[in-house]
Amino acid sequence: MSETLSHADIRNLLEGFAAAIGFDQHRVDTMPLWKFDPRYDEDMWRQWRSGHIRHINKVLQTVDEIPSAMLAELAALSMAYKPESVRSTFLELFAEVVSGSVLEEEFEAAERFFGWLICYVRKKPPDGLFAPQAKMSNLTWWSLNDPLKVALDPEVGYRLPSQVSDN
Repeated sequence: MSETLSHADIRNLLEGFAAAIGFDQHRVDTMPLWKFDPRYDEDMWRQWRSGHIRHINKVLQTVDEIPSAMLAELAALSMAYKPESVRSTFLELFAEVVSGSVLEEEFEAAERFFGWLICYVRKKPPDGLFAPQAKMSNLTWWSLNDPLKVALDPEVGYRLPSQVSDN
């Protein structure tokens, strides 16, 4: 494999994820109240989104410390697994931190976060050579439409038009 990812690629991945979460919050803020389930807890979901953005910003501070061997491993992961295979683990790791299930320090450094991502994804069988270009594949580790899958929670109540095809 000759392609690898760069620190800039990882930074773009994380910055894009944070921007998608911010956009999602803006979209929800502009929705009429009647679209939400009566049990929808606006403050809880706002904190959920802001907690993710806060943690992404912490991880971003250490992206340049990711060793080149790990960048190559992330590229291999991008090419061997479908984005959906990586996406679920990517989201789960952030959710572990934001929910308080693990100490934030465990996943605060980019090297540790992506090390755990590699470890957990590699436990699954590879999907084959999914993408010939790692850079294109890793950009789909999060969804532009409802990146945290909030709309899928039964107590949220709203559905997004292209949600089914995007997740």
